Amino acid sequence: MLKDNGFQKVKLFDAHYDTLKGLGNSGIEVMVGIPNDVLATLGSFKAAEKWVSNNISVHLSDNNENIRTTFPALQNVQAALVKAGQGNQVKVTVPLNADVYESSSSLPSGGGKGTPMRPVPVYAYLFSLIDEDAKSIQPGNFKRHWGILPYDGRPKYSLNLGTTNSGSLIPASVVKYLEKKWCVLKPNAKLDNPEVAPSVSYACARGDCTSLGYETSCGGLDARENISYAFNSYYQIKQSG
Repeated sequence: MLKDNGFQKVKLFDAHYDTLKGLGNSGIEVMVGIPNDVLATLGSFKAAEKWVSNNISVHLSDNNENIRTTFPALQNVQAALVKAGQGNQVKVTVPLNADVYESSSSLPSGGGKGTPMRPVPVYAYLFSLIDEDAKSIQPGNFKRHWGILPYDGRPKYSLNLGTTNSGSLIPASVVKYLEKKWCVLKPNAKLDNPEVAPSVSYACARGDCTSLGYETSCGGLDARENISYAFNSYYQIKQSG
């Protein structure tokens, strides 16, 4: 699907093994991010060396794609890559000039050294490719719905990126759907049953109820429909897992 739509680069927010394996030998350049909860452990060179071995080296071959790893502790990772003989094949970067972290102005130019001028087009990444029903909603429910594609790879709307002959996104092919089964509230179930509320909370915590919010796609459901939506969301996720 990525190649059909002319995508040449992709950015991942962690080194998910199956995702990286799927991108292997695709010709697509991959930028691998390291989650914040992992950064603290990479202050140690040994830990950085192990991370490179487990998450980068295992996916590289002589004809594999260039993978760039982005995180603040770049010196340890770069040294680990050099030791692994991949210092030229894999490039390590940080999202901003590192001086920004020492700047009270929060701008790279306000740091100790500033940034070099770069009179060339700037690479931009669309965030994000696909909706993620397991993404943290701490910043807001919208975080799970920023994808230009839903879970099955069908374009949400007409979008011309100038990368396809059709002038629009090409949907994913050969998508296999699960059998059409749903889990809903029993018609004779009483809403005042003391087990209903905690059951809904349990289902939403492990499913995805972000479409039930104010002015969302399913925001107009009644109480029984809301409960059924929560139960079914949990059921579908568990069934597909």
